Amino acid sequence: MARITGGEVLKRCLIQEGVRYVFGVPGDQLYPLLDAIYKDKRIEFITMRHEAAAAHAADAWTRATGQPGVCIGTVGPGAANLIGGVLSGFCRQHTNNCDYGPKPVLAFIPRPGLSTSPRPALAF
Repeated sequence: MARITGGEVLKRCLIQEGVRYVFGVPGDQLYPLLDAIYKDKRIEFITMRHEAAAAHAADAWTRATGQPGVCIGTVGPGAANLIGGVLSGFCRQHTNNCDYGPKPVLAFIPRPGLSTSPRPALAF
């Protein structure tokens, strides 16, 4: 049986849930996931200049299409920068202002201290 990376496992799960785009800022801990996304044409990584923009783009995508919006960031300040856009999606999901029902916005942040060594562990 072939061994796969945690990034490959996460990518397969995202595709299975209908995710077409992942928004974020590339970072060292994210490379296993980004490598897996790059090798598959069913899902695409959209590079943003700031994590907050990635979170708001994921929120806008899910509002416009009804498909899951996914954003990723690095640990520390990158994770903190995702909060605004994810909170916007969370608050909208828990009010009666939803025209088309609740739509998820997912944020993935890698585990602190994760190296890019080729370990086959899921680290998200």
